[in-house]
Amino acid sequence: IGEGVAFEMIKTFLETPFEGGRHKRRIEKIDKEFCLEGEKS
Repeated sequence: IGEGVAFEMIKTFLETPFEGGRHKRRIEKIDKEFCLEGEKS
């Protein structure tokens, strides 16, 4: 793919709201772990 198409794909991915679904628990776990790491600093 071309550079322009790649940038559009990334832009669309980043701007699309997360709808949850089957990966919701994993995302929540990652969020929780990063929050805990931030509190330790």
